[in-house]
Amino acid sequence: MDANVHMDEEEIERYSMGALPEDDAARFEEHLLICEYCQHRLAETDVYVPAMRRASAHARQEALKPRVPWLRVPRLVPALAGLAVLIAASGGLWLGRLGTGEAHPFTVDLEATRGAAVEAKAPAGRWLLLRLDLANLPVSSWYRLEMVDRFGNRVWQASVPAQGSKANSKVPGSPPGVYFVRIHGPSGELLREYGLEIESRR
Repeated sequence: MDANVHMDEEEIERYSMGALPEDDAARFEEHLLICEYCQHRLAETDVYVPAMRRASAHARQEALKPRVPWLRVPRLVPALAGLAVLIAASGGLWLGRLGTGEAHPFTVDLEATRGAAVEAKAPAGRWLLLRLDLANLPVSSWYRLEMVDRFGNRVWQASVPAQGSKANSKVPGSPPGVYFVRIHGPSGELLREYGLEIESRR
C-alpha cells in the first residue's frame, strides 16, 4: 500500500471489527506503522465500535426475554440503566466533541507573512479550525503539525493530509497566550512556523 494514500472510513471500521480480509489487513497494518494520521483515526474507531457491539448485544438479549406484567417493571430498571450506559459510551466521543465545540470551531487562517508580528488571533477556550497555507513548501501528501506555547512547550500535535496548497486541522481550545503553529515534513524537518495569539474572552 502506498504510504501517501490514507485508508477510507469503511476500511478502518472493517479493520477495527476484524472484518477486513487477511491480505488487506496485512497491507493496512504495514501502512499503520508509518502513518500517524490513520493511527489517530483507527484509535477513535476502536473506542466507538466495541461500545456499539456491547450495546447491540445487550439490546438483543433484552428483546428475547419474555414480557412481564407492568408490576414487575422495576426489576428491569438495572438492565435498562446498563443499556443506557453502553449507549452513552458509544456516543460519548461524538457528544464530547459537540459539548466542547468541535462541531462548530473558530476558523483561523494561517498564512506565510514576512516579519515576526503575530497576526492571527482566536478566542480562548474555543476549538479552532486551522487553515494553513502550504504554498512554496516541499510537496508532500501529509505534514505533521504541532502547536507550542511561547516557551516552546508542545500543547498539541497531529498529522494532517495536504489538500493542494492548503491543509486543515482542528485544535482543542487553549488558554490565553501567544502560541506558534509549526509545520514539519514527513521526515521531521521544520518547514514553517506561524504565530497565533489566543485572546481572553470578553
